[in-house]
Amino acid sequence: IYNRIGAIIRVGDKDSFIQWYFGGGNISMADLDRYYRLAFLRLTHKEILEELLLKQQKQESEAFKNKYAERLNELSSDNLYNDYAEEAFRLLLRLNIDEDIKQEDGKGRRFDFSIWDRNDSRGRSLEHIFPKSKVLHKEKSNNGLREIVNGKGDKLQSLPSDKENYIARCTCRCFIGNKRISASEHSIGNLVLLYKDDNSSFNDSLFSDKKGLFFKAPNSKQVKEIFKSRHLLHTIYKFANSKWAGVEIAQNKYQTLKDFKEYYGK
Repeated sequence: IYNRIGAIIRVGDKDSFIQWYFGGGNISMADLDRYYRLAFLRLTHKEILEELLLKQQKQESEAFKNKYAERLNELSSDNLYNDYAEEAFRLLLRLNIDEDIKQEDGKGRRFDFSIWDRNDSRGRSLEHIFPKSKVLHKEKSNNGLREIVNGKGDKLQSLPSDKENYIARCTCRCFIGNKRISASEHSIGNLVLLYKDDNSSFNDSLFSDKKGLFFKAPNSKQVKEIFKSRHLLHTIYKFANSKWAGVEIAQNKYQTLKDFKEYYGK
């Protein structure tokens, strides 16, 4: 209950929700949970109440259908980080809260909402799990194709000696059954939520180096204190992977969108 209410008053219509929940009679857990889910789709308070009423009649409101489709379209974008960053933030916030809700045999663990507090000096940040600065693109030019790195005109042969640490954007794909899934470094498949100062500690380090820093014990030369982001369970699970490159980015994008659809009964 704490986690759902805490999220709603941060991403939804705080005043209308408080008046409805605390002054409107006995609200069921099912309705609170549904309200929580719908608030992340950006439905207004009025639209959510309409959807709750229709849900009892096994119907869906037009507002729900439209805003679900809008959010799914935005989250499917391979340029999510640049075009729809706020939607990435909101989804990753919910995924981390949902993990806390599952803790203690379903009794839940209180989520630390300080990462969403705009007055918190640590701030919030979207982290590219595989560094975007180490992704190679192919771009058409007057002379045919040329290699570029992170939107810059650097040629492949001018890259540092550790070329094996780079991936080509065209490798961000996988096959699920007979379906080819494509992604990019800016897609939901390669993003996690972090505190801004934890993000800056990573710079453009490789995944293996980021993972080492993330889980390293504090009081070492590299890590002065435990990473604040280590209470973010969804983020932890991604960094716990043994490998992270093109295939993993595409697979994670596919699974995240699949889970999103199932979460809203689609």
